[in-house]
Formats: sequence, C-alpha cells, structure tokens
Amino acid sequence: MEKENRKKVFDIIKKVLKWTSFPLEFLLSVFVIKQIFDILVTKSYNGYYPLDKIIYTGIVGIFLLAIMIYIGIKNKKSIEKWFLLIAIPISIAYAIFMLPLNVPDEGTHIMKAYDIAFGNILTQIDEEGNSYAMIVKDLENYSHTRFPNYKAVLDDAVGTTNYEENVKTVCAAQGSSPILYIGTVIAINIGKILNMNIIYAIYLGRLFNIIIYLIFGYLTIRKIPFGKLLMTVYLCMPMMMQQAASCSSDAVLNATLIYYIAHLLYMTFKETEATKKDKILLYILTALVAMFKYVYILVAGILFITLFKNKENRKKNLKTIGIMILIGSIFAIGWFAFTSRYKSSPDVVAEYNKTANVDGGKQMQFIMENPLKFIKTIAKEYIVYGASYIFGAIGSSLGWLNVNVDMSIIVPYLIILIFATISEKSKYEFSNKSKIWIIVLILAISLLLKVSMYLLFTPVGLNRVAGVQGRYYTPILFLALLCLVKKDSNWEIKNATQKMMILSAILNISTLVVIFQNYI
Repeated sequence: MEKENRKKVFDIIKKVLKWTSFPLEFLLSVFVIKQIFDILVTKSYNGYYPLDKIIYTGIVGIFLLAIMIYIGIKNKKSIEKWFLLIAIPISIAYAIFMLPLNVPDEGTHIMKAYDIAFGNILTQIDEEGNSYAMIVKDLENYSHTRFPNYKAVLDDAVGTTNYEENVKTVCAAQGSSPILYIGTVIAINIGKILNMNIIYAIYLGRLFNIIIYLIFGYLTIRKIPFGKLLMTVYLCMPMMMQQAASCSSDAVLNATLIYYIAHLLYMTFKETEATKKDKILLYILTALVAMFKYVYILVAGILFITLFKNKENRKKNLKTIGIMILIGSIFAIGWFAFTSRYKSSPDVVAEYNKTANVDGGKQMQFIMENPLKFIKTIAKEYIVYGASYIFGAIGSSLGWLNVNVDMSIIVPYLIILIFATISEKSKYEFSNKSKIWIIVLILAISLLLKVSMYLLFTPVGLNRVAGVQGRYYTPILFLALLCLVKKDSNWEIKNATQKMMILSAILNISTLVVIFQNYI
C-alpha cells in the first residue's frame, strides 16, 4: 500500500513537471541570474562578495540545475526542447547583463512602445508635419550614452517613475508596425499599473520579448523540414540572443521572419497537398513580414521552388504563389503609402543629414552619373567586408557596436554551425537548381539592403556603404548553410544535439563575460 502511494505521488510530480518544467526554469533563471549579477556588481564596486546572497543563490541554483538536468534527460531526443533548455537561461542572462539602451536603436524603440502604450497605436503628427511620440518624462533624452556602466543604471533605478508626467519627443521609429512592440507595450502597461521604475519596466519588456522569441523558436524548429539542429544552434547565436533579449523591434521581427521561412520550407517540401490552414498561415505571415520590413519579403520566393520540384501540382502551387504575391504587394505598398504621410526625415535627422552630406536624391544622381564607381563600391562590400558581416551576424560586435567579442569565440561558433549542418540526418535537401535559387534570393535581399543604406545613410559619393551591420543578415544567413545539408552523406556524431548546444552555451557564457567586463 505504501509502495502504491509513493508511486501515485511520483506520478503526480511527473505530471506537474511535464507542464511546469520550462516555466519553472524560466522563473528560476531570472532569479538566479539576477542574483549572480548583483553578486558580481557588489564585488566590482564595493570590493566584497555578499555571503548571504551567495548562499541562497547557491541553494536556488541547485534546484534550477536539477530542473535543467531533468528536462535534458527527459527530452534527450527532442531538439526543440533542448533549444528551450539552453536558450532560456542564456537569453535571460543577455537581458540582465546587457545595459539598457545599449542594443542598437533600443532607446528609440522603447519610446515608440511607450507611445503605443500611451494609446497612440499609430505615430501622431503635429501641426508642422513632424511625427512625435508621447513618452514619460523619465524617458526624455534616452540614448545609449545615458548608461555608460552598471552603476549609472543602478543609480537611475532608484525611486519610482511618475507616469502622469508625459512629454512629446521626436519619433524616429515612426513607420514601424505596432505589432513589433507587443512585448514591450505589455511590460510598460504592467509598469504603469504597479508604478514600477521605468528601468524595471524596460527589463520586463526584455523578458516578454524573450518569451515571444522562445515560442517562435520552438515552433520554427518543429516546423522546418530539415536543418533542425542547425536552426537550434543558429537561434542561440550571441547576436540573435542579444536582439531577442532587448526592447528592439528586431526581437519580434527576427522571430516572425525565421518562422515564416520555416513555414515556406515546410510547404515546399511537404509531401501531401498544402491544407487550407497551411495556406491561411502563409498569407498571414506574408502580410506581417511585408509590413515589418519590405526588403525581407523577398524570402517568399522560396515557395517558387515548388514550381520546378513538383510538376503535378504546378497549377495549384502557382495559384498559392499568386495569392501570396498579391497579399504581400498589397500590404507592402499599402503600409509604404500609409507611412509616407510622415516626413522621411524628422528635423533633427534632417540636420544630421545636411551636416554629413547624406541626400538620397543627390546620391541617386551620383549613381546615374558614375555607374561603374557604384558597382565597384557594392562589389567591394562583398569582397572586402563580406567576412566581417558574417562575423557580425554571429555577434563579433555587440551592444552599440562597442562590445568587441574576440574571434576566439566567433570562429568556433561558426565551426559549430557548420558541424550542426553536416552532422544531422536529413530526409530532405535542396536540389542544385534550388540551391542556386536560394543563393540568388540571399544576394537579392543583401543587395537591396546595401542599396537602401547607400541611398539613405551614406554621404554622397562615398566609396563604401555606411550603416550596414551584421545583424541585418541574421534572419537569412542560415539559408546559405541549409544549402550544405546532404541527406545521404552526414557525419555521424553521437549525441550531436547535446554536444552542440552545450558548446553553444559555453561560447555564449564567454560572450557574457566580455559584456560584463565592458560595462562594469
């Protein structure tokens, strides 16, 4: 009887853990990592380790470790659950250790999110035609220079924020879709209700964006027809983790776009006819990506592979592709037309452009008059700076491009990505024709990015493209790695998922050490 009772108790514990293990890991990770941060900061600024914090952090840390070991053993064969296992604590660590506003344009996106939380779903325009955001006064003049180190953040986090005192400010994220800010908006509203210091509301926004990223990452790995291990390691790259653990619009953009690509590949390689549900999801995602960032809508071209892959269903595939193109065009053109009501350059930006000699019209004239120089400039971007963009996409320059991560971390991460690509057994692979098409799509997106940055951010006539960052390529670079997948010739690596993810975690921890040393 006693044996049966014990068995019932264990069964109940197993059922509870089945549904609560990942939320428990998330909550415990927030607590443990925040305490580790506090311990390290106390030692750095006050010269001693707080013994009481070390003791209870160690106790809770043991419980967290036990939960993680349980998850790892229980889900040994589930790649997507191993993604959650490693990505949860790592992403939370980036959220806590990366200074607020030090992720590119995070300050601007926080202001946009606050404006939405204030009630302005769409950016407002004043009498002079300038777009503006309503923000709490404490957010005024928020830029990455506001917090040069952790001490500045801790000093700013003292006291409460007066959410009744709001001011107008220039909104540089005027044309961004409000959907991109859903996580941060929820956090700011919670901050208002609880009368939370705005700094803590920002950290809460980062945690909500992490949850969105983790959900989409999990669904992406489940859906993608091949390259699951590659995707798991790729989603944990330092740059991906930094953007996911921020209040930047990239957190939702990257998550949505990569899931969209996974869905396109799923429909491309699906052995049965696409269902209505598949098509409706395709059309919804197409509309979202078209509004989020026009240039990335070109990834929809992946579905064209079905035209030379499956001749029997070509007519039906053409219809699906036609509807997809129509929806993408309507939403891209419609959103562009709507946002054109805003000044292309707010007054402060226009002043900078004048000083820096940035003028899209004159730049276009320069291109027309000097086509060969322009072609050489673009070619130079690929030949001379191509490798730096790849390393940048992995995470060689984090923060406001002021955290330089050593190549001893970045190169091994690239090697892990390659091994993750060639060591996984796969049922599918791209045909040679499909590989060429995928590379064309990547180059087309890359070219559009470069041309737009050359026109909008580069001084007239400059022999290189200004403003291009490696993070712009994170949503698409894994497509090139997918071209390396071979279903018949894979390296056999025992427990490849566990080994790759543990190595990924080690390299991310090394990156976090660099971040901490940079901002202490």
